[in-house]
Amino acid sequence: AQALEGLDSRIAAIPNLVVISASGPGERSWPDSSLRVSLFGRHLVEGLAGKAALQGRLDAARLFACMQE
Repeated sequence: AQALEGLDSRIAAIPNLVVISASGPGERSWPDSSLRVSLFGRHLVEGLAGKAALQGRLDAARLFACMQE
């Protein structure tokens, strides 16, 4: 997360690039022991597998919203 902060201007310069991070600076991701991944990883996989799709389409905003549910 700290490394991402240093990339803010480079990220902003790339059109249509979306970066979603599991945590902020000084934070830790929560583990999900049932899948041996983080909760972030579990929700990301679920969203990409179709949970976040709307009428067969997936976009970053919908994926992000699904990950917060």
